[in-house]
Amino acid sequence: MTTELGQAFIDDHRLMMQSLNRLLEALEANDLSTAAKVAHELDHVAGPHIRFEEKYLYPIVKEARGRKYAKRLYEEHRIAWKTLQSLFQWEKDNRLDGQTQQELVENTNLALDHATSCGTLLSHLTTLPDDDQTRLLEKLRHLREEGICWTEIGHPSSEEET
Repeated sequence: MTTELGQAFIDDHRLMMQSLNRLLEALEANDLSTAAKVAHELDHVAGPHIRFEEKYLYPIVKEARGRKYAKRLYEEHRIAWKTLQSLFQWEKDNRLDGQTQQELVENTNLALDHATSCGTLLSHLTTLPDDDQTRLLEKLRHLREEGICWTEIGHPSSEEET
């Protein structure tokens, strides 16, 4: 049985993966207008969840799976973050050059793989004591209410990664 925190985490991942799939389709078609629109949607949808993962989940994961694994998770966020930033810089153009398009497609595929594998980290949340889950659910809800965009978060700080 999934807890309320677990369901919120799953719901976020579902929305992000839907956006990432739409972004990938647009990039593969070299439809920069649609890609930029979806990237802006993803920026808004993912912001609170990414901040939650980096601030609350990844420190728990680091304790359970080690520093190297957690560092890779932050790095994958950083790559996806750079992809959004790049799309925002290119959105004034109608099409991407072949090399840039390929890089963005590869990075979006990496982000999709990350979202899939990160979803498996759910057990690190749902096995916490009920009080901790309630506290973390409130943190996630608060981040959602703040509505911070992913690109407003920036890169994880070195303190978060170590």
